[in-house]
Amino acid sequence: MVFFVVVQGVGLLSDMLHLLSFSFLDTFGMVLGPYSEMFLLVSTRIWILE
Repeated sequence: MVFFVVVQGVGLLSDMLHLLSFSFLDTFGMVLGPYSEMFLLVSTRIWILE
């Protein structure tokens, strides 16, 4: 019985961690998205000019 509760607790904990990391990566990507696109554009322009 105790073992079952522990397993359930660990499962919930891993689920919460997964959701947290997922949302963190999502917001991180949303913030970095435009910057990475600009960086790609600038680097390709520089590469073409050279």
